[in-house]
This record gives sequence, structure tokens and C-alpha cells, in this order.
Amino acid sequence: MDVLELEEAIKIKDGEAESYISEIETIGQAYEDMQTQNQHLLQQVMERDDYNIKLVSESVKMKQTHTALISEKQILDKQLQQVNSAFKSLKSRIAHSEEQSTAEDRHLAVNLENTKWELSNADKELKSLKSLLSSSEKNTIKSVEKWKKFKRN
Repeated sequence: MDVLELEEAIKIKDGEAESYISEIETIGQAYEDMQTQNQHLLQQVMERDDYNIKLVSESVKMKQTHTALISEKQILDKQLQQVNSAFKSLKSRIAHSEEQSTAEDRHLAVNLENTKWELSNADKELKSLKSLLSSSEKNTIKSVEKWKKFKRN
């Protein structure tokens, strides 16, 4: 082999080496691009996981609020029934007292005034409990609507 053939072989090998280097650089760049994309995807997964945790937490809070509102409504219903019963009893007592009331029976008149006062207080408490019940029912409805909206999302 002479020098020209060796120089030609070296040129061919240099060309092959440059081709390999170019291919290695291309692969390296593709690897870096994939690493960047991988980091971006991992960030998205973390954000989605955080969002899912937040949704689960909100769901638990909504269920607890809903349960508490239902319990409060049941308590207010029971109190309302008790006040209604007391109201009817007092109303009956007043009607009975009014029937038996005479001008000379001061004792019954005093009882009548006391009963009217108790009736007035019971009526105020009834109105207050009705208002609380109404407010509780509105809160329950809002909670249920939020819950339904939450479940749709």
C-alpha cells in the first residue's frame, strides 16, 4: 500500500468518525429532550396528584358538613315538635282558663296572665326554632347542591 491509499483510508475513516460523532450528538440531544419532557410529565403528575388530594379532602369536608347539617336539622325538628306540643298545651290551658274565669276569681286571672306569658314565650321560642330550622334547611339544601356539583366535577 502506498501513501495515497493510506491517506484515502484515513479520509474514509475520518468521515466515518465524523458521521458517528454526529449520530452520537443527535442521540445525546434526543436524550436531553426526553429528559426535559420526562421532567415536565412528572411535574404534571405531581400537580394532578395534589389536585386529587384536594378533591378528596373537599369531598370529606362536604360529607362531614352535610352530616352535621342533617343532625342539626333533626335536633331542631325535635325541638320544634316539643315547642309545638307545649304551645298547644298552653293554648288549651288558656282556653280552659278563659272559660272558667270570673270577675271575682282573681287567682284564675293571675294564672291566666302567667299562662299567657308562658304562651308568648313559647310562641317566641317556636318562631325562633322555625327560623333556625328554615336556616338549617337552607344550609342543608346548599350543602346538597354543593355536594351534587362537586360529584359532577
